Amino acid sequence: MVIERRYLSRVYILTFWLILLVIIFSTASPIALRPPVMITVNLDRGLAFAGLSMFAMLAYPKRVATTLFASIALPSVIEASQFLSATRHPHLLDVYVKSIGAALGCLFAYVVLAISKQISLRGAKP
Repeated sequence: MVIERRYLSRVYILTFWLILLVIIFSTASPIALRPPVMITVNLDRGLAFAGLSMFAMLAYPKRVATTLFASIALPSVIEASQFLSATRHPHLLDVYVKSIGAALGCLFAYVVLAISKQISLRGAKP
């Protein structure tokens, strides 16, 4: 079964926004409300932002530079928002881990998009 591209795009957009909302809630809410993690905290942070940026890149494939910049800048903004909560403490290391995860997620999505484009171009040739 082949999924039409427009429906797949909608799934990417919806997934991106859902992940973003979960990350914002997890980062800005009091520590007692943070969901538990089964892996190391830094791996959890890196993977969360890798997934977020991957779906951002897949959702908005024509905005590669903007998506990459926003994905790497967003962890700084979200981490700084922790200054507004008395129970949270922002750390520069967290920004680094999240930004590296975001960059890797963008890179992975970029490779997937490039391969997908090559496959579709090969299929279009007579």
